[in-house]
Amino acid sequence: MKITLTAHQVHRLMPYFDRVRATAAIGSPGMLVAQLRHDSYRGVYTMEPCFLDHDKALPLEEAATREIPK
Repeated sequence: MKITLTAHQVHRLMPYFDRVRATAAIGSPGMLVAQLRHDSYRGVYTMEPCFLDHDKALPLEEAATREIPK
């Protein structure tokens, strides 16, 4: 499933996208990931992004390729 981001969300994520592009340019691509949460008390869903360096991102990408249906 793909969820289209709003312009505001893209703007707030841009520093993370920039970091991914910068590390890819030096041959060590990292990965932008996010943890999704639901706060049932407040009734809101949130996404907390972070950047993973290449050594941590590679095993995650390999596992996702095997496990996540396309």
